[in-house]
Amino acid sequence: MNTPLRIFLATSMLFATGTSQAAITLSQAKLGNIFLTTETVQIPLTCSGNQITWVAKDFFGTTVGQGTVVPSGGSATIQPNLGRRGYFDLEITEKNNGTVVAQKNTAFAVITPIDVSGMAGSPFGTMSHFAQFNNPDVLPLMARGGFAHLRDEQYWNQIETQPGQYNFPTKFTNYMSAAATQQITPLIALNWSCQYYDFDNGEFTAPYSDTGRSGYSNYAVAVLNRYGNQIKAVEVWNEYNGGTFVQGPATANKPYYYFLMLRHAHQMMRVVRPDIKVFAVAGVPIPHGFFKSIFEEGSMPYLDGVSIHPYREYPEAVDIEISELRELIKAHNGGQEKPIWATEFNLGANNVQDQFRAATYLPQLVTMMLSQRVERMYYYVTIDDASFPYWGLVSSSSDAKGKYTPHPTYVAYANLVRQL
Repeated sequence: MNTPLRIFLATSMLFATGTSQAAITLSQAKLGNIFLTTETVQIPLTCSGNQITWVAKDFFGTTVGQGTVVPSGGSATIQPNLGRRGYFDLEITEKNNGTVVAQKNTAFAVITPIDVSGMAGSPFGTMSHFAQFNNPDVLPLMARGGFAHLRDEQYWNQIETQPGQYNFPTKFTNYMSAAATQQITPLIALNWSCQYYDFDNGEFTAPYSDTGRSGYSNYAVAVLNRYGNQIKAVEVWNEYNGGTFVQGPATANKPYYYFLMLRHAHQMMRVVRPDIKVFAVAGVPIPHGFFKSIFEEGSMPYLDGVSIHPYREYPEAVDIEISELRELIKAHNGGQEKPIWATEFNLGANNVQDQFRAATYLPQLVTMMLSQRVERMYYYVTIDDASFPYWGLVSSSSDAKGKYTPHPTYVAYANLVRQL
């Protein structure tokens, strides 16, 4: 069966119209319909008909199970225990006296158990965006997948509410507490400007004055003091080389102003946390020229590693570009390497078909990055959102298939973690 036809068949139920669509209401026995091999797969539902039939299809669109359930009191539970791991689409049909009255589609996954509590050295994590809009109630699924690290933010302009006064929003402290409970380690990107310093062009005005740099560094120290040893590493700004997140006078000479900001922040953070790891640039995608420029400014003593966002349509040649970056680092660091982290990466899916392609793309790109000693990597992003509705490892909380239901990439990443 060709891929477009497979995707059409697997998703067509989502777009049914008419009042009969509401006749089936799905709930979840396990958050996201993500089950371990030690658990019984159960898909509870309520309906008005007197018969439920179901068909389960695997990643390739092959039917791997089917059955019939007789509702009792308007409720039924489908138990498609297939005896296998993987990603599965589930097509559900409700009948009343033999007549189809509603159809519904969802997805579920079956993966092996894993314990992230002993995985602090794992290379694998995800971008979570809890500081923006995502709910940390998804963290158990990150742990269940084996994603031992998250990357997120603690926004400067929401923390320094008066000059020199730092008040951490509950949203920020709650997600950090939840991550600690799940034993998932946060990488914090120290992001955006504050209204009291160098704010000429709004929140993306990069610090360009001594006052602005001092304000940024004091904010960074405040974040470290607030969360203590829970934070092991930080990034100084995000995608500084790109055109989206840097505005104002610093754009006149980005390498120079980045060097000044990095040096100041690094020196101040090291006073309170000599062990903190400071990563530079979060460059997009792999900006050799920008790295070379900041290295030539004298940045090397003030960074403990470099971070990249190697977005690309195809994984091929990412290893070559990273190899070139490694040589560039050695050329400016006395022949010694420094860690490279890929703090965002993905295919950039634009539709359902891309979500399936991303599941094969992910292990290819990860393997190539590992071959070039990339020490840590964070898939972008954990949950679908309005800006990137097909990029997540799991669906949004309001998805028609159900809250946080898995995409094929979730299962591919979970399997990769267990094997690599």
